[in-house]
Amino acid sequence: MGEDASLGDFLTTNDEDESEATSEAKGENGTARDDEPDADDGGADAGNADSSGDGDSSDGDDAVLDVSIDDVAPTVTTYGWSPSDTTCKACGEPTDRRWRDGGAMVCGECKEW
Repeated sequence: MGEDASLGDFLTTNDEDESEATSEAKGENGTARDDEPDADDGGADAGNADSSGDGDSSDGDDAVLDVSIDDVAPTVTTYGWSPSDTTCKACGEPTDRRWRDGGAMVCGECKEW
């Protein structure tokens, strides 16, 4: 298992964004790509147009979901970190990183991946 990634690893600068956008907008030969469907060819989504004209597309299923808060299970953490070592519930070894395995928080060595 590798080290954790920082959010900064996923960020790009404006210069990088612009160069990616430019290269995506051009084909391999350097000319602009024409990904937009022509008005006369109907486009790929022409058969999926909303025929009612009101902008709301539906499949005719107007059922409303009736879900109460009691019906939804609360979320459970899958990973825990602590600045000081805590004990793995499976092997008893000290660790600062633990993952949920069943109902217990265990170290990476004891976690069944």
